[in-house]
Amino acid sequence: KHVAGAESLAKMLDAGRIKLWAYEENVARWFIKQAGLNNGEFESVYTLKESDLYYAFSKDINKQTQNLLQKAIDKIKKSNEFSKIKASYL
Repeated sequence: KHVAGAESLAKMLDAGRIKLWAYEENVARWFIKQAGLNNGEFESVYTLKESDLYYAFSKDINKQTQNLLQKAIDKIKKSNEFSKIKASYL
């Protein structure tokens, strides 16, 4: 049994072979871009569930390193740099 990959699903949606595609929006938009399609031609129509995204560390990473990364992420999110980084992937 063949299961289509996300990029194939994006192309199927674009071609009208499927009507909806359930995926995390940012990741779906990245796959749309990878498929060579225009993100502006797609819209999010329904949120199935809101949830947070997380990052994981090896148990060997010390708390200070974790805190430094979190502070850097918080700083970037407060500036417009986060939007620029996100847009470069979408």
